[in-house]
Amino acid sequence: MNALKGLYIWTLVTLLILAGCLGGGVIDEGEGQSVPEDGDTTGDSGNSGSGTTTGSTTIINNYYNNTTIVENEVEHFSSGGINEWNSDNWTNGSNTISECEAQGGELYTWNECNYPVLTINTNSGELLSILSKDSKGTLMTSNYDGAIGITSTCSGVTFQTGDSHYNSLDSGMQISGSAFDCTHVIIHYGVHGDSVPTLWSITYTITPVTVV
Repeated sequence: MNALKGLYIWTLVTLLILAGCLGGGVIDEGEGQSVPEDGDTTGDSGNSGSGTTTGSTTIINNYYNNTTIVENEVEHFSSGGINEWNSDNWTNGSNTISECEAQGGELYTWNECNYPVLTINTNSGELLSILSKDSKGTLMTSNYDGAIGITSTCSGVTFQTGDSHYNSLDSGMQISGSAFDCTHVIIHYGVHGDSVPTLWSITYTITPVTVV
């Protein structure tokens, strides 16, 4: 009996030892739970998705519609001057040419002078617009005296806008030739030769245009 009892005990011990070596009856920690990675205390990392609770992350995309409006301010240009000449110094024979011509002007009549007073250059794609113009003098007895006009030369072609006493340049007028490189000469017409100052003034803009 003692021998059989000892054999029985030895058999049980042997089975327990073999069971431990083969992993039988041992709980697998990898089943039903997750093993946290280093530094992860939540247990979410390495989750197999079985029997665990995972947090959700909501990504909010903020779209900013930033519209920048750039208003290009148009620069305004102003120019002016005073013209004066004495026709008596020429008509009485005291000078070989008139004071009008000596000052760079051109005689319109024996007592009236047309003065080129300002040159404006524009490139192709630039529009010359006249905002205002004026001429003042005590001897200006009509609207034709002291008129302001423009002679333009664009790509070798010369034309006039407000080309005489009777066709003065108008305020608000847009000058032709914006598709070409142009030279515009402002003319102060009909300045009387009586040694009386005559004032001229002009305001204009040069704005970009698209040449097609």
